[in-house]
Amino acid sequence: MSESHNQTKIAKVVIFHTVEDVEDWFSGGGMAGDDIQLVSTHGSVNDYLKFKSIKCLEISELISNDLIKLTMAQADRIVDERMRDLDKELSSEICTAASLPHINVFYTMYRYLAKNEYLGISKLIASISKLLQSNPGAQIISYKGRDLSLFEGEDSYIPVLQSIAKKHSCDLQWKEHSIGSRKQGTKESEIMERPSFARSIGNMFRQAYASPGDVLPTIAQILKSNLPAKVDLNKKNVLLIGTLSDIQFLSTDLKFLNAIHWSPATSYPRNLGLDDNVGVDVFFKIGRALENHVLPDAFEDSEPSAINLTHRTVIRDFNSQFKNYIVSLIVFDRFFKKYGTSLAVWGVNPSIKPVPLIIEYLLKKKVKVLGMQHGSTPGLQYFYSGHWDSTFAFCTDYMSYGFNK
Repeated sequence: MSESHNQTKIAKVVIFHTVEDVEDWFSGGGMAGDDIQLVSTHGSVNDYLKFKSIKCLEISELISNDLIKLTMAQADRIVDERMRDLDKELSSEICTAASLPHINVFYTMYRYLAKNEYLGISKLIASISKLLQSNPGAQIISYKGRDLSLFEGEDSYIPVLQSIAKKHSCDLQWKEHSIGSRKQGTKESEIMERPSFARSIGNMFRQAYASPGDVLPTIAQILKSNLPAKVDLNKKNVLLIGTLSDIQFLSTDLKFLNAIHWSPATSYPRNLGLDDNVGVDVFFKIGRALENHVLPDAFEDSEPSAINLTHRTVIRDFNSQFKNYIVSLIVFDRFFKKYGTSLAVWGVNPSIKPVPLIIEYLLKKKVKVLGMQHGSTPGLQYFYSGHWDSTFAFCTDYMSYGFNK
């Protein structure tokens, strides 16, 4: 008998994103067999099924290193161009409405994250296309997955799978959990919202039972940042921005300076008495500019477009969160005009929104910004523009672990 007759045709492809998806599938009567191709989008699923001696295809196996390198090289040009186009259309209106100095909002805040999004969507399109091409006529069953995107709103997985399944005339079925909802990943809006002092401490204490080593230092920092204090006008100010990591000691050891910690976890220090009132007309003008922006089609010639999907994701994120981003920047502008600063320091690459905007503001004001290496990859790994976009572009001086090129 020929090999083609020995090979069982796949009748069903089931896509899992989490171990909980797998548990739900089998507890609900789902099967594994020669005519059922189980597929995972995360290594934890493969490890779990391997332990149970069940075969599963990890979707990353369908993606070549050459594709990844080509896509990353393309992203440096394509994403930069698209972010600059958004700035030409929107950033002047945004900054004028908020009475802020001009900042290229989208190129500054999104180019690093958008390139990662573009790479992810490109890999998704390539892997799903290859999966469905190799299993013609199979029924596709997919869990909707845990949204781990760095952006607000729905990620691109659902529209991409829908469009490719339609192209290949595959019957697509979305699977919901039947054994209770699983815990979803924390969205950035929950981290970046501007919490009250009481709510911040309350949330932290609830989390402390699970991970006291991580949470208790944060509680101490929030307590410190909310205690009444005054800026000593006889001392110079130094801003400590974001997560400090290896330079945490600066928050207590710089006795001869006003060391002010500006953390995205609390949006801005509450102990400085800064005015955070922003007129609704500011938000109305920005919202109107966003409403007038014409989004590109997610698909070109019925094919999903990675750059257009990335563009739509960026606008959706900014549209849902611009009040938080703009208020943080306006309050920082008020701080700078009132107190100024002679130096800013960060200990972890400042990619968490809206920190890039704050640092870009300082750079435009000719303030020296000192960055500290966090992690081993800068200086060791070629990452296309990744190290520049996430790290070197946001400082005037950089303290490395030893490399100087």
